[in-house]
Amino acid sequence: AGNDGSLSEAASPSQRTQLIFSNTVIRSPPFFSTLFTDQVCKVGDCVVLECDIGGLPEPKVWWSFNGEFLDQQRLAQRYHFERIGEKYRLQMDSVFTEDSGRYSVTAENSSG
Repeated sequence: AGNDGSLSEAASPSQRTQLIFSNTVIRSPPFFSTLFTDQVCKVGDCVVLECDIGGLPEPKVWWSFNGEFLDQQRLAQRYHFERIGEKYRLQMDSVFTEDSGRYSVTAENSSG
């Protein structure tokens, strides 16, 4: 090889190999692979809402009840929040009449 970085004709095959590296960043807005469904229950029942959410980078996920954010720290005694891989779960061990309403889950990342 010459001083200018070019390869001479006399170079062996291993010296003539050119490597090109490129970085491809794959990004994906959050998407729901499975959704939770409406449930009918009675007072005292255990209720689990579960869905699968993907996306790159990993999405930030939060749960709401009747449009109000469910604060995981403040409500830890009533609600259990769990994540296993792409599965997100909200569990209520013993529901009351006042738990009746609309639950929703929101996912966001820098792609959407």
